[in-house]
Amino acid sequence: MDNMDKKALEAFAREAAKSIKTECNSDDFRKTLTKVTVETALNAEVDQYLLSFWPSEYATSGCIG
Repeated sequence: MDNMDKKALEAFAREAAKSIKTECNSDDFRKTLTKVTVETALNAEVDQYLLSFWPSEYATSGCIG
């Protein structure tokens, strides 16, 4: 992660933290962040897997990027 990404991530975290008022809010935020992170990682993994089978068709279909 480059410096710009770290700064953007920190700014996002600080802004999101403003709405966390209780432990329950914190837990909900953590669960949502984990869900989004795992989904994004799995989607990237599926893209790479499919690309290994159909490199030209998959790459030109607009599915990656």
